[in-house]
Amino acid sequence: MTRVAARPRSAAVGVWAVFVAATAVVAALPGDPGTVPGGWLVVLAVIGLLAFRGSDAAYAVLAVLNVALLATVLLLATPVAPSIWAYYALVAAALAALVGIPLLARSAALASSAP
Repeated sequence: MTRVAARPRSAAVGVWAVFVAATAVVAALPGDPGTVPGGWLVVLAVIGLLAFRGSDAAYAVLAVLNVALLATVLLLATPVAPSIWAYYALVAAALAALVGIPLLARSAALASSAP
């Protein structure tokens, strides 16, 4: 069994962290929402570390925070600049990794254990 298969949530949090870093960089570009406050990045890092180490509650908080941030796209007035769509695409990718990697690992484990 590979390490990813053994700890799919940890792998998901690792990929999520890469997307969060990319989102912070894109947010600071001209025409985007603005820089992500340093305090938020510290909070996300602490929650991410707890989730990486196996905390179910921290993992759930990360998922809920990503859903809430993604839902703010509904508050935007149209037309929306492509750079802002890039920001929300990264948030969606982070959420997809957070939820999708464990689901794929579970599906693969079930497929490999089938007779």
